[in-house]
Amino acid sequence: TEISNIMIHMRELAIQGASDTIGDKERQFLHQEAKSLITEVDRIANSTNFNGTPLLNGQAAKGRLEFQVGTSAKEEDRIYFDTNENDVRAEALGASGIEMDTIDNARNSLEKVDEGLSRVLAARARLGAVQNKMASTVNNIGVMKENLSQARSRIADADIASETSELTRANILKSAGI
Repeated sequence: TEISNIMIHMRELAIQGASDTIGDKERQFLHQEAKSLITEVDRIANSTNFNGTPLLNGQAAKGRLEFQVGTSAKEEDRIYFDTNENDVRAEALGASGIEMDTIDNARNSLEKVDEGLSRVLAARARLGAVQNKMASTVNNIGVMKENLSQARSRIADADIASETSELTRANILKSAGI
């Protein structure tokens, strides 16, 4: 989310820099801000991890994470996450060479930023899909746990009822014998 917001802001900067509504001095400030934002994109991509495994920089030792979510060893009981296809470092987004110090560079940057934003949004969609799978699995497991608990309770209740009626029968036979 934060990287997409940064890319949107970089797009705004490129649009400002591509116009004569600002001067060369202001354009240099835009250029400095864009470079700072590119550094922040890399910082976020390199620092986001899960259990020490980087998720957003394409440099995980194990490129495909597997999450066992079911009770069997079947393929259907696993959720996969490919860390390599979610590389959102500035270089992978095509944003590392962005220049906004001239009108022409700002115009060229606009196209690069749009391509990078598209890649970020695609990665975000993939992450959202995995997150939704995980949430759905957690909900399903919760329902399954509740159903098993209720079934166990019914079995225990049936056992108690059976034992109680057996005790009552034994007491009646005992009383009849007396």
